[in-house]
Amino acid sequence: MNSKKGFTMAEALMRIIIAVVLLFIVFKFGKGIADSLFGGGDALQSFESLANEMNSQDNWIAKPTLLSLDEGTGVIGFSRIGDFQCMGCAGDSKDSVTSIFKRPQAAECAGNACLCVCTNGLKINIDKSPSETSCENIYCKAITQDIYPSYNLKDGKFKTYNGQTTSSWKNGFIFVRDIDNGDTGDRTSPSGMSRQLRTGFIATGYLSNSQRTVSLQIEKKASNGVSYTMVCPESPCIQQQN
Repeated sequence: MNSKKGFTMAEALMRIIIAVVLLFIVFKFGKGIADSLFGGGDALQSFESLANEMNSQDNWIAKPTLLSLDEGTGVIGFSRIGDFQCMGCAGDSKDSVTSIFKRPQAAECAGNACLCVCTNGLKINIDKSPSETSCENIYCKAITQDIYPSYNLKDGKFKTYNGQTTSSWKNGFIFVRDIDNGDTGDRTSPSGMSRQLRTGFIATGYLSNSQRTVSLQIEKKASNGVSYTMVCPESPCIQQQN
């Protein structure tokens, strides 16, 4: 009787151990799939936090914020109307559209400004003119206020036209994280585009970044009676025209 009881307890213990191991495997496998589709937990939480800050009803005008990005991912803000465009980002005239990121068909972006995160499959087609960016897996959240329609880039890495800094974002903003394996010239993005074409990234309006977390500015202001919000690398984000 004792032998049989001992066997039963050992069998039950073995089943518990096997169940725990299987649960661990399922958890790790599921987390891997989730991270590949929706980005790492920190990056997705950072995106959600940025969306909440943009939709906040708190009484503030400008504040610094942090954004975490996984390698090969990006966060894009779209104004209520139009595709994201980078104007004059390849040393062309300030009125020349250098690159575009087409507005997603997501319900959250229908009639609203929206904030989107590309979690997988960020690709840049530099063979097109203007160059075109696309994303296989994109997740969006509606933004209550409209995103300010333009921002003049001050980053010195952008080329100039006739000695003037003319690069600007239109209908939104964009931040991406690329992979930089040092200064050997052996630089490759997840989409398979050589990092030797770094000027291609500059031309698309992306601020080259290999850091997981970047410091940004977020602003809320009224312009011509309309309330706007904007995220940018350097204040002022909302550059009102006189």
